Amino acid sequence: LQYVVIDEAHMYEGVFGAHVAMVLSRLSRLCSVASRTLGKNVANVDFSPLPPTFLGCSATMTHPEHHFRMLCPIPKDSV
Repeated sequence: LQYVVIDEAHMYEGVFGAHVAMVLSRLSRLCSVASRTLGKNVANVDFSPLPPTFLGCSATMTHPEHHFRMLCPIPKDSV
C-alpha cells in the first residue's frame, strides 16, 4: 500500500473523526508489519519499510495541517 487518500477530510471530526484516526493508525501499523514480514519471507532481507503516504482533500478547512495531523498517524517532523 503506497497511498491512502482521504476525500472531504473536513467531515472527519469529533467522535467519528477519532474513530477514523484509530482505523488509519491501525492500517499504518498493519502495513508496517506486513512489509517486514513479506520482505523477510520473499527476499530473505531485513529492511525498513516506508509507511503509506496519506493525502487529504478538502476545500473548506481553516487549519488543514493541524486537522490532518490529528486525523492521520504522521510524525510532527514530516511534511
